[in-house]
Amino acid sequence: LKSQKTTTTKSTKKSPSSTQKLSKKTDHNHKCNKAPLQEIEVKITSADTHLDAESHTFLSESSEQCEYVERRERALTPNNIVVQQDSDTESVIVENKKRRPNRLSADDKDSPSFFLGDDSLSDSCDDLISLSDSDPGVMDGGGGGGGGGGGGKNRRRSSAKSEEKIKPRPLSELTALLKTEEGLKTMTDAEIISLVDSKIIPQYKLEGLLDDPERGVKIRRNIVARDSKCTSILENLPFTNYDYKYVLGACCENVIGYMPIPLGVAGPLLLDTKKYHIPMATTEGCLIASTNRGCRALMLSGGVRSAIVGDGMTRAPCVKFPNAMRAAAAMQWMQRPENFAKIKESFDSTSRFARLDRVLTRIAGPYVYFRFAATTGDAMGMNMISKGAELAIMKLKESFPDMEMSVLSGNFCSDKKPSAVNWIEGRGKSVVCEAIIPGNIVRDVLKTNITALVKVNISKNLIGSAVSGTIGGYNAHAANIVAAMYIATGQDPAQSIGSSNCITIIESISNNKGEENLYISCTMPSLELGTIGGGTILPPQASCLDLLGVRGSCLEEPGRNAQEFARIVCGTVLAAELSLLSALAAGHLVKSHMKHNRSTISIDASTLSPFSSHPVLRSTSQFLTQCQPQ
Repeated sequence: LKSQKTTTTKSTKKSPSSTQKLSKKTDHNHKCNKAPLQEIEVKITSADTHLDAESHTFLSESSEQCEYVERRERALTPNNIVVQQDSDTESVIVENKKRRPNRLSADDKDSPSFFLGDDSLSDSCDDLISLSDSDPGVMDGGGGGGGGGGGGKNRRRSSAKSEEKIKPRPLSELTALLKTEEGLKTMTDAEIISLVDSKIIPQYKLEGLLDDPERGVKIRRNIVARDSKCTSILENLPFTNYDYKYVLGACCENVIGYMPIPLGVAGPLLLDTKKYHIPMATTEGCLIASTNRGCRALMLSGGVRSAIVGDGMTRAPCVKFPNAMRAAAAMQWMQRPENFAKIKESFDSTSRFARLDRVLTRIAGPYVYFRFAATTGDAMGMNMISKGAELAIMKLKESFPDMEMSVLSGNFCSDKKPSAVNWIEGRGKSVVCEAIIPGNIVRDVLKTNITALVKVNISKNLIGSAVSGTIGGYNAHAANIVAAMYIATGQDPAQSIGSSNCITIIESISNNKGEENLYISCTMPSLELGTIGGGTILPPQASCLDLLGVRGSCLEEPGRNAQEFARIVCGTVLAAELSLLSALAAGHLVKSHMKHNRSTISIDASTLSPFSSHPVLRSTSQFLTQCQPQ
């Protein structure tokens, strides 16, 4: 929460405008009318009023009050530019445009002095606004952060406490009021909850019926807390100051808040002569520190080289025939080039970006599995390829009318589960990265030696993985990096399962001077990711893609951003593998985790300070005070 162009003037003395940090307090003689969570401009009407230099608080020797000369409401939204990719993404974007209001010009001198909850416009501002617990518009706790303004209509309500004192009207009266145009919006939260309990209105439609996403989320939280007898979700789970229009109908249902996760950065990673700062969302201490060390060693060694060796998202429908002979005939039919061309024409007609590349066919008695693989531009492409596969099967049915569709996704894809087919055939982006580390860098930065590193990789990543019977797990911890980067950038976290397929190879080599160097490579055949669609439309996640320079669709060459993103992920995995294996070779693993992955703060979970004690923002000093070791 930040301030912008805060203007303070005195009515009796003309003085230039000045930008100040504001902190609203109620314990001073001068009592200002509390404004809702809106944009306001403050004009001081008393000549005796001044700003305290240390507390940045309005002080006054008189009883005159602050006069709010201008107050506006505006739903502030991040200035996201999303290029349309497929029909599903387009529908979300079109709906967002309908709801998104026009932004006031940044050059408008009459624009409000400060605003709340629009981080995307205020990243350059350092000012913090601390609001008291009784600020209007703040409901059941739900500390703020993230996204845009998160719905401003609930700001018109004066106080949740005053609402609680109002006895709900009879159900018959509420039902009659519900038939009016604005009836539901005029009801109290308790009255709306009674309608939900009576099954008159569905709980999952609260945001849409109220035309106020934040209030709908608040009411649902209260219902869940009451029914589950768990009040901590009201105290510690934030929900305010979040732009839910990006979520509803696209990313999540039955929303009760959002989950703050620590976000760190590793790097810079030098990849193909370009430097990248790597965003990673994780709660595992030592992970980013270790990855950062790997990036440093690679930077000093000349960086990482990478290449895309495959690109194709897959979907595998399962169809059934009357008998195995008919199934075999269909399999053979699909393998003929002229028939594949017919299927490709139907498949490609479903999207401007999906292009069928190949079909892998497998038979099991009367069942046939067709694994369609297609490029999908910069989108991860599951919806895109599902539409194409469905139409292709309909085209196949013209030649085999006795064929029945068993299931559109027959697990030969294979999505969100360990599978040999993804490891062997690839899925999404297939990437290989490599680097050469001089012996002195191994010794001075990684604190080990080449011989020990080679031995650890063989015994752990190769032999150990074979003994365990792993599929695609010939690495130290690729899943750590994939999951952290996927969460940070709005990817589907469940796809970190298949995306973590990786084999790490480490060898000792000699340069032309006869000096011993370390060679390391990581091969990842199934990185399922995208830079448009899904969770990438959420402003915080989109900003992490911005940090990498790969957000949205590449207009000049569709698919280039997603491929670059895949190379970044693989390169970061290589850095993390290098550092962890070095720690294992040097015997530093336990020591480093005891230092970075073990809290030194004595915490009693039952006494955690709830967000409700600081409904919008806890100041930095308060936060640090609470985090002091006991």
